[in-house]
Amino acid sequence: MFEIFRLFQATNEMTGRHDDIGSISPVSLHDELDTPDLEDAPIDAVPNESESTTPSNFEQTELSKPSEQGFRFPVSRIKTIMKTVPSVHLVNSEAIVVVEKALDLFMRNFFQDVHKFTVLDHKKTISRNHVDSAIRHIPLYEFLDGMLD
Repeated sequence: MFEIFRLFQATNEMTGRHDDIGSISPVSLHDELDTPDLEDAPIDAVPNESESTTPSNFEQTELSKPSEQGFRFPVSRIKTIMKTVPSVHLVNSEAIVVVEKALDLFMRNFFQDVHKFTVLDHKKTISRNHVDSAIRHIPLYEFLDGMLD
């Protein structure tokens, strides 16, 4: 029932550490199943040796990702775009979910690459120039060339 609590205990037993775990609020397996981004959850919750296993750090790294929670692409818009292909008449709901996940992964990877160009330019804000640089320099994104014009 208390999966996170048990994982933390197992981590302490494996590393030989006996930290105070009283400040951790356990999350039940039922609560985890209600989250929309369950497939993005880490497979292995055992932290690396370089990471601290203090309870406050454990909660911050494993449980709180406010920018990723709750965001979904509009399913109706994805369906409309899929139907623009002349050979597509009906769109299966499972296909929409797969396309939504693929779009999510593509956008994450694309903007991680754009962020690298932003950091190389010593800037804190992503601009159109950074997006254009990623499109020009990374062959994976060549198909996007001219889309922003």
